[in-house]
Amino acid sequence: MTKRGTGGSRGRPFDTENATIIYHAFHRLFARQRSRFIHAYVNRLAARVHKAEDDDIDEALDVEADIRGIRNALAAAGTDTASDAVNAVVSGIDFREPANVDFAARAFAVDHADTRAGELINDVNDTTSEGLRDLTRQAMAGQWDVDTLADKLEEAGLFSDYRAEMIARTEMSFAQNAGALAAGRAARKAGVPVKKVWTLGPNPCPICEEAASHGTIDLDAEFGDAGDAPPPHPNCMCALELVIEDGVTGYATGNKTPVAGFKAREAVVQAWANASPIKSLYAVTAAGPRDQQMLVDVGHAVANRVGATVKENGWKGRNQKGIERIAFKRDTKYQGQLSRVSDVARMTLIVERPEQSDAAVAELSKHFEVTAEPWKRSKVGYADRTANVRFRDGMIGEVQFMDQKMLDAKNTGGHEQYKLMQKYEETGPQPDVTKYNAARDKSIAIYKAVTDGYSDDWKAALGILGN
Repeated sequence: MTKRGTGGSRGRPFDTENATIIYHAFHRLFARQRSRFIHAYVNRLAARVHKAEDDDIDEALDVEADIRGIRNALAAAGTDTASDAVNAVVSGIDFREPANVDFAARAFAVDHADTRAGELINDVNDTTSEGLRDLTRQAMAGQWDVDTLADKLEEAGLFSDYRAEMIARTEMSFAQNAGALAAGRAARKAGVPVKKVWTLGPNPCPICEEAASHGTIDLDAEFGDAGDAPPPHPNCMCALELVIEDGVTGYATGNKTPVAGFKAREAVVQAWANASPIKSLYAVTAAGPRDQQMLVDVGHAVANRVGATVKENGWKGRNQKGIERIAFKRDTKYQGQLSRVSDVARMTLIVERPEQSDAAVAELSKHFEVTAEPWKRSKVGYADRTANVRFRDGMIGEVQFMDQKMLDAKNTGGHEQYKLMQKYEETGPQPDVTKYNAARDKSIAIYKAVTDGYSDDWKAALGILGN
């Protein structure tokens, strides 16, 4: 089972608000430093002194930056990420522990921000001074006028907006990933078996790709030359994810359906369930959110390739009602086998033609282990197709395929009648044959109106062509 830490498409979004605070702080700092540096140079020209002095540079850079603002922005990013990581990883542990772990992780993030804000100013000034020394010597030797000096400063980029933006993005990444790592260490101290994974951001470099290739590693281990967490270089948008991994062995992506058919899919799903380490509701709540996000991320990519549309259903255990439903299915439908509940992470792909589902299954199998059934109709005429995916942590997810007309029918009365049938069926909470039959007949009428209007390719897929 796994849980996310920071950043990336499967985790906390990059903190643009606090990055903007840091950008503006450095924008102001650079503007003041640039002005003071040019002023010092003009004074030297006026005095006709042509030797560059380090004191001039040090004086120009001796400007108090908005350290408080930078510190607060770093602290906010780090503590938010730490809390998110704690909530994801520690949920389900004894109710006293998450608060303790959260406090420890947030405290680390604040300490990191206090230390880093001052270090950051010194680091930036050191880098700036190195560039200014060379530029000053050239300026004094050539007796540049002020406009020439200003042009050269612009070319050097020492006081540029781009540099301010780069610093802001990079420091946000440091703060967020440090917060995630702190959360992991605090959780580990509380007894949670946490590990970490390097998640690639957009346009990753070879260093980051090599780091991600290490897979899941111990919290104190390093991702090769990239270190213990992102970023290894400026502008890196990779993220650290926290993982509680009790995954399945022998996992390999691909279509695992041995032959077409309903029983084939069920047999594969049952085998997956038997091998799954998902044995408790805690395991479900720990794995569910990340697996849901992963499924939806892949789903959107697949939909773009095959011309489908994603309907995000949300993971089933996101609230108490959902947890109770999972437990109910475990106890009544699957004889107590929790891992057999195969729709905790779920989504629907809306297709225009039935054959698009075949292409989608092929695309899904590039990312997950997949098993699929043919198109089918229920006893009331509801038509869809189901595929299941297995995640590396052992959780089983569900992908439904249907067309928009069927989805509309389901949403405008079909599902309501289905719930009534559940309520009034012989084994339901309030058995009532008359009410059950009324709900069934309404369902049949709702879905028949859709299938009667289907094209021949849809009717052929559902086995009703010519009926």
